[in-house]
Amino acid sequence: MIEGVRSGTPNYEECSPEFAQVMRTQLPRLHATSVWLGGIVAIEFRGVSSQGADMYDVQREHGRADYRFALGTDGKIYGLAVMMS
Repeated sequence: MIEGVRSGTPNYEECSPEFAQVMRTQLPRLHATSVWLGGIVAIEFRGVSSQGADMYDVQREHGRADYRFALGTDGKIYGLAVMMS
């Protein structure tokens, strides 16, 4: 999903229908930010949040961000939070 946003072509099949629609509307802004941050240098799984989201520390060429993916029982992404640091 992270690389798909950077390339401008996220795999919407990985998303719930509702989240795919959110991604489509927010993609221009997310894509611009992702391009500015550059390619992925390293990804580290940090664990599962108290709300059940998978947490990743992602080092990019020009910055770092914490990603939290909310997955459904069907394995699809139902939400995503990104916190720049």
